[in-house]
Amino acid sequence: MSESLTEYEDYDCVSKYYDNFRVPVGTDYILNIVKDKFPNKNLKELSLLDCGCGTGNYLNILSDHFGVCVGFEMNKGMYNTSSKKLEKKENVKIINQSVLELENNDNLKFDVAIITQVLHHLDDDTTNFKNLNTFLSQVSSLLKNDGLLI
Repeated sequence: MSESLTEYEDYDCVSKYYDNFRVPVGTDYILNIVKDKFPNKNLKELSLLDCGCGTGNYLNILSDHFGVCVGFEMNKGMYNTSSKKLEKKENVKIINQSVLELENNDNLKFDVAIITQVLHHLDDDTTNFKNLNTFLSQVSSLLKNDGLLI
């Protein structure tokens, strides 16, 4: 793995009650930005990548609007929680992998990528934003030419 992500919590433990105090904010804002960017498309025709999806709160809501949704989550506890929460959503796939190692084995290019409550985990005082640059490069390679990063 690339430089390790900074840890603020024991997310394996926190994943069990994370949804009690963290709720997705701005989903309407995200949907409005996407509608403005792709005015002639039905959102169900679009694909969404959630980079660092945590317990899947954003995917749980946004997957009702998008055709294909993929979430990357490196923490095993968060990954397990999101996988269980979203197991019945046929258009959602969760991958247990770091956003610093984004790889798309399905060769799918995404219309939209979101990253919420994750950027502060990428770097610390010693990395000089190296991990942020790596992430931006990786996610750019997964976006379509007219893709959108939120």
